[in-house]
Amino acid sequence: MTCARNRQMLDAWIDQELDSATCAELAQHVAACTVCSTLLAERQALRQRIKSNAPYFAAPASLRPAVIRALEAAQQKPSRPQPARRPSRWQVLALTGCSAVASALLTVWMLRAPVDSTFSPWPEQVVAHHVASLGDPRHMIEVASTDRHTIKPWFHGKLDFAPMVADLSADGYVLQGARQERLDPQPTAALVYQWREHPITLFMTRAALAEPITIKTIRGFSVATWAAGGVRFAAVADTDVREMERFARLLQATR
Repeated sequence: MTCARNRQMLDAWIDQELDSATCAELAQHVAACTVCSTLLAERQALRQRIKSNAPYFAAPASLRPAVIRALEAAQQKPSRPQPARRPSRWQVLALTGCSAVASALLTVWMLRAPVDSTFSPWPEQVVAHHVASLGDPRHMIEVASTDRHTIKPWFHGKLDFAPMVADLSADGYVLQGARQERLDPQPTAALVYQWREHPITLFMTRAALAEPITIKTIRGFSVATWAAGGVRFAAVADTDVREMERFARLLQATR
């Protein structure tokens, strides 16, 4: 346990959102570290001040019966069916013309599109979800643990495949935790690793075909995508592309 990781997980620990093993690890570190114990005391004091001084507004007693009466009135009010309106002759002709034009444009686009087109919104989606998680630490990690034997069982019943949870701490990539996402629109596992000051999100979902590792830069983020063993992978971080490729190669070698 490091001071940097303690600062990342301190709020989740205070809010009792961590598993027992991680809580014990944090408690052991704080007990031996003066800086982190002082930080913990400051956070707890701030929490108590907010709880004591934040204004509390009680709803008036008349609100509940008023809401109930409004709901009951809405349920008892008979609905009046709206008479169906038949489209005019000109509306029918206009809709027919629009449909014909749309069909023609779609046909032209399909004929002109390259047969081997591999465009996929998957890299854009994973970057968007990675950026969203950076703005909300509570969304970034739903189960916090460095133990892959804690992370992997957490996904039981949440996914229709078994995600790969690799321990790469010896190579500098420390597992922080995981969360569940939904992309493209399949249920997706998202693991969070830490490399120096850079969080890395590893997304996993089902895949039909194997794909080689591809590295690209999207909106300033390095993205590595590949597929193997029926699982599709995408790793995102604000590192350089060489570091992202190294991370992807290490993961590919653990399978």
